Amino acid sequence: MRQLSEKQISSIFDLLPYKLDSLTNILGQTVCFFEHPTLGGQSPILVHIEENGMDYMCVSHFYEITEMNEFQDYQPLLVEGKIKLLDELPEKEIKCIVESVKAV
Repeated sequence: MRQLSEKQISSIFDLLPYKLDSLTNILGQTVCFFEHPTLGGQSPILVHIEENGMDYMCVSHFYEITEMNEFQDYQPLLVEGKIKLLDELPEKEIKCIVESVKAV
């Protein structure tokens, strides 16, 4: 997934993108899915996570949110300042994440 810069994120929000849906991922982060404000459905879905007052956004590989909502492997997570899908992470990192969630 392609990460966007602060300037790109600000430009997108200035155009008031349509919010498609949101979910809470396994880390408790609120993930919002937006349609691109000028390209609409012709562009992959934008994924946004806000944490500690900072906005993070990326262009997903998906044109529909069904996969990201229904399959945990495709759930977006903010890890080390980047939005990644759970299935993109190394197995060792996934185990640490799952263990930290179980501990809560």
